[in-house]
Amino acid sequence: MIDGFTGPQRFFIGFAQVWRGTSRDAEQRLRLRTDPHSPPIVRATVPVSNIQAFYDAFGIKPGDAMYRDPQERVEVW
Repeated sequence: MIDGFTGPQRFFIGFAQVWRGTSRDAEQRLRLRTDPHSPPIVRATVPVSNIQAFYDAFGIKPGDAMYRDPQERVEVW
């Protein structure tokens, strides 16, 4: 434990911090129209919502904001 977070929690927090940032509404609208990449909030939250280790690390359960039913989670391997 460091600062009250476990190793797996720190991993996922670090992952999300890579994508943090701020921009004005006009900039966000421009990027949604012109940038082929997903917005940072989507890049930070959607991938982890498919990983069981994320659910285990934070105790995510049905009804929580980031919960996704197991049959709806994407698996590559």
